[in-house]
Amino acid sequence: MKRRGFISLLVGSFLLSVRGPRRVQIRSGSRGTSTRYFIEWFGHSSFLINPEARVKIVTDPNFNVTPGIEADAVTVSNDHFTHNNVGAVGGDPLILRGITLEQTWNPIETRVKYILIVNLPSMRSSDYGQVANSIFIYEMGSLCIAHLSNIGHLLTPKQERLMRRVDVMMTPVDARLNLGFEDLVRVINQVKPSVVIPMH
Repeated sequence: MKRRGFISLLVGSFLLSVRGPRRVQIRSGSRGTSTRYFIEWFGHSSFLINPEARVKIVTDPNFNVTPGIEADAVTVSNDHFTHNNVGAVGGDPLILRGITLEQTWNPIETRVKYILIVNLPSMRSSDYGQVANSIFIYEMGSLCIAHLSNIGHLLTPKQERLMRRVDVMMTPVDARLNLGFEDLVRVINQVKPSVVIPMH
């Protein structure tokens, strides 16, 4: 089976519906009411996060995102063309860019309906020098999702502490311009999420 087909099978069979464990999330003292979560993969690092079919968040839209899909918000972790095709997303979404045009971290902490969205600064691989990447975290009801995007390093102690309540983590698995497999496993062990979704 081709690698992309295998990853699609993993994601498709695994997260058509996820029930998150009940636990306090990293930043919010309040809880929403969602108990069912739907995630659709558009290829590369792009997903539609759609809890209870009431809020739609698109992550890192790329050239495979279906034109005309509507969302309440779009998060962009870095400015590479495979992550920032925001024009493909309709519905007048709030655009949340994790880095500035100067390629530095752009701190975000905002709510989209009952979803709290925050980001943590991170770096890409050494091939990209100081180009920044953002880790986005989405808290909704009983579930906390982290999207690592183009992470190129192990988590710092502060990042590890802030991500200790993450339930689902989206991680790049291409081992080319991101973490190698051994370091990726180390990051997974740093966070210990209940679910890991491969991407890239």
